[in-house]
Amino acid sequence: MQHKDYYRRNLPHFTPEHAVYFVTTRLADSLPVSVTAKLKQDYLDLVERRKNEPNLDPEILRRLSKRYIVEIDKALDACAMGPKWLAQYSVCQALQNEIAKLEQEGVIEVWCYSIMPNHLHIVFTLKNGELSHGMQLLKGRSSIVANRILERHGSFWQHESYDHILRQSEFERLVRYVLLNPVKAGLVDRCEIWPGNYLRPHSIEISAS
Repeated sequence: MQHKDYYRRNLPHFTPEHAVYFVTTRLADSLPVSVTAKLKQDYLDLVERRKNEPNLDPEILRRLSKRYIVEIDKALDACAMGPKWLAQYSVCQALQNEIAKLEQEGVIEVWCYSIMPNHLHIVFTLKNGELSHGMQLLKGRSSIVANRILERHGSFWQHESYDHILRQSEFERLVRYVLLNPVKAGLVDRCEIWPGNYLRPHSIEISAS
């Protein structure tokens, strides 16, 4: 399997073909710049320190990447500031439609997602093209429709997304993490009643425990 290791907005990314991705993307201005800057710098400092260690296991860097996404997620759930456009039913439905369209076009195969008021978690297999292209399609198309619904102009999504390649051993745990996000955020008691949740049929069993 060929890997492309490169830097996008100063964060390390890998794009292996047909990988399963856990991606988080958030609304524009959904977090204060001071919060995201600190989280990002803390992550980059950790990566810089660890990558110079002799005989470093690459799995360490993967875990740091996942931890960074989790910290962003915690900040988003706790943030009382910023837009919550995805909480509107029509906007949420529009995003669901665009995700389904990408799957129909053969770009991704969706395993699950959770549309939160100010961010999206999604787990999918990248079937065709680069990850950046798939996310550009999703964010570009959904922003046009959402802005039309909201009767607004300007950026809908934050430019940067956060992605983590899943190993088979962590697949079920990450799917549960995604679908239980609205429960942990205190929005619902059971993940199956959250309108922004989707789980591919016959994938895994999810419970609120």
